[in-house]
Amino acid sequence: SITIYVTPVANAPQIVRFSLDPSTLQVSQCLVAQWNVQGSVTTVQLLRNNASIWDGAPIQGSLQDCPPGTGQMTYTLVATGPGGTSQAVQYATVTGASPTNTPVPPPTNTPAPPPTNTPVPPPPTNTPVPPPTDTPVPPPASIEGSWILQQMNGNGVLQGINVTANFVSGQLNGNGGCNTYNSTYQVADGFRLLINPVSSTQVACDQAIMDQENAYFALLPQMTRFQATTESLTLTDTNGTVSMMFSTAR
Repeated sequence: SITIYVTPVANAPQIVRFSLDPSTLQVSQCLVAQWNVQGSVTTVQLLRNNASIWDGAPIQGSLQDCPPGTGQMTYTLVATGPGGTSQAVQYATVTGASPTNTPVPPPTNTPAPPPTNTPVPPPPTNTPVPPPTDTPVPPPASIEGSWILQQMNGNGVLQGINVTANFVSGQLNGNGGCNTYNSTYQVADGFRLLINPVSSTQVACDQAIMDQENAYFALLPQMTRFQATTESLTLTDTNGTVSMMFSTAR
């Protein structure tokens, strides 16, 4: 299990989320740190083994990090505000690569002379039967393409409002229902996903549309898993408790 150590201070910023995925990895592999800080915040800093790897981090975001060496890595998130400082700690374990075994050649036996057998007539000739032809299995669908949001955490989208996401070669853009936005993303292993915090235009719309758009922009960087078909795209966080469902944009 993973334990988060949080040092609370009265009126200090509140760290509501700080996680590492995965928390156990081999040397040269990478992990993703995700966090969410609330309250009055002046600065956010992310450290590995007490050395800063991101000064001036956003209050909500994620970072891919490939820790050097092996052993236990200590990641610390420090949030500072007018009311004081709060920090949370997570640990990751980096193991060495599995050793390569040197193959042992099989023993060489002295061949025995073959026995002399009475020749056996050849079997009757059968008409060869061609092997069955297997239907090739198509590869899994890619996240790349244009999608329209249908559900967010099980709730439908406001009627008449199109929320879109276009994933193309590491670039993500679309419309949140009122403002256009853009970001970048990375995929790995056919299901892992990293979306960086989005930036958007600043047009004001009806409050209900703005509330839906703000929730959408906040949830996007929390999505770390994806499953795509030719007709649909599902995004979830690491625990599968937060989700987005899209359909193909036609």
